[in-house]
Amino acid sequence: MNFDTLISQYQKVPVAVLPYEEGPLPLVSVCIQTYRHAAIIAQCLDGVMMQQTSFPFEIWIGEDDSNDGTRDICLQYARLYPKIIRLVLHHRANNMTIDGRPSGRFSFLYNSFKAKGTYIALCEGDDYWTDPLKLQKQFDYLEQHPDTVLCYHPWRNLDRQVNPPKWYPPRLDARTSTLMYRHIITEWPETITLVPNGDTFLKYLLKPHGRFQGLQHIEPAVRCIFGANMMGHLSNYQKLPRRIRTFEVVLQTVSGTPLQKEVEEKLSGFRIKKSLLDCYHQPTAAYPRFILRAITILLSHPHSKQTFGWVKEAWQMRKEKIQGDKKG
Repeated sequence: MNFDTLISQYQKVPVAVLPYEEGPLPLVSVCIQTYRHAAIIAQCLDGVMMQQTSFPFEIWIGEDDSNDGTRDICLQYARLYPKIIRLVLHHRANNMTIDGRPSGRFSFLYNSFKAKGTYIALCEGDDYWTDPLKLQKQFDYLEQHPDTVLCYHPWRNLDRQVNPPKWYPPRLDARTSTLMYRHIITEWPETITLVPNGDTFLKYLLKPHGRFQGLQHIEPAVRCIFGANMMGHLSNYQKLPRRIRTFEVVLQTVSGTPLQKEVEEKLSGFRIKKSLLDCYHQPTAAYPRFILRAITILLSHPHSKQTFGWVKEAWQMRKEKIQGDKKG
């Protein structure tokens, strides 16, 4: 899929781009997708605008026709920084529904096609950056390591649903708001319109082009959990169907490539964990059913340490579910 295909097949209502001023050719494009993030979008944009860089960068904001004031806030920032911000005003009629859920995929693809930078950094409208040198540090690393296609840094959750807000410990993994990658994807597989988790899909498209590197020396990005972010409140068990569907689509996309075996193994692991945890949604004998199914799975893979690991993870998720049920 290229930009012309996106517009001809998926745009029902013409997209409006707020007029902006052309500046120097950016080396980094920051792409932000936002919908109903009025409570946090200003902090998100402040985190980008505070970046101290030795290079020009641009910001593409895809505002998905929010009804809570998010669009007004984005308009204020775009008018204040016309040389940096390119604000795209989307219409809900163009929204891509994936597995029955509205998504930000049309907005993401539009931003990705329009971005001019050598590198792309992602941030969602309910996340924000805390390190004013984040872009510079990631840019420097990618410039100095041509064998690296993507780098990321720590992040942490902030649960704004409780009072006082609860901070979670930082984690180092490739969360959306921590990613910077080489802008090498100029056309997307059509399966991008089917996959629930776009981050995972993106990573598998980038994998053949280089290695991924975590950078510890960047202050954590913050992922806010609040009313508009329903995924943040789901348990690992509740996320399993989405993960399974994601890897089914990824497998369809990488079939016949060296990545096929890796994706098949991950998909098998998610299916095993779901099979085990489904026992706890049966009306009787949940614990014995879990043990019996675990033994059956282990016997069918007698020499697989990976299978044992999947069963162990399912056991931990089972404990998480029991604790959640007690709280409920």
